Amino acid sequence: MECSNCRQPIIRNLTILEYLLPIRSSAELCLDCQRKFQKIPITHCPMCSRSQDSSSVCLDCQAWLRVYPEVNLQHTALYQYNQGMKEWMHRFKFLGDIQLAGTFSKDLRKAIIRQKVDIICPIPLAEERKNMRGYNQVEELLKAANIPYQLLLAKNENVSPQSEKSRVERLNMGQPFHLAKEINSDARTILIVDDVYTTGRTILHATSCFWTYPKIKITTLTLAR
Repeated sequence: MECSNCRQPIIRNLTILEYLLPIRSSAELCLDCQRKFQKIPITHCPMCSRSQDSSSVCLDCQAWLRVYPEVNLQHTALYQYNQGMKEWMHRFKFLGDIQLAGTFSKDLRKAIIRQKVDIICPIPLAEERKNMRGYNQVEELLKAANIPYQLLLAKNENVSPQSEKSRVERLNMGQPFHLAKEINSDARTILIVDDVYTTGRTILHATSCFWTYPKIKITTLTLAR
């Protein structure tokens, strides 16, 4: 067995279940790598999962509420976007290490199943960007966690990637998404999934695409915040 992040061997005793099952999970972190990633603490912003000393709405979300008072953001993040996560994201997204998609699959699958939604929708990449990278990192996270999803959103062409924008540019960016297809009339809940929540602009843009379906409840989730 090896660490799903650093690929170093993990030496430990197997459980009885692991002895009995012919297939063993590769999504396991060694102790050194476990220390690199910090989960979102109990005290966090109830709207965006930002880590803080209280459970009150953070200043960023208060600012968004002044702009979009009708928004009821219900965002869940699993990990803090610390240095360890930044380095992991860089390897996964920009260095093409697609095998890292399974690193957090256990936690991601549990979190998504807990949401009990009808449809899971990943944040899309522009086709040109996806072709250059070879994959959409959010789709790969969902595949590794064995989570079915629907491509309800598409990204407008000629929109520069978030990673190339400053914080101010991200906050002021125009709508980069549009609905790619009609939504099943039986759907009552949709979960939008992305890799990182930074300013909230991407999540809000994606959420607003579904405002023409007022009866559908929209929640959002990212691996990191």
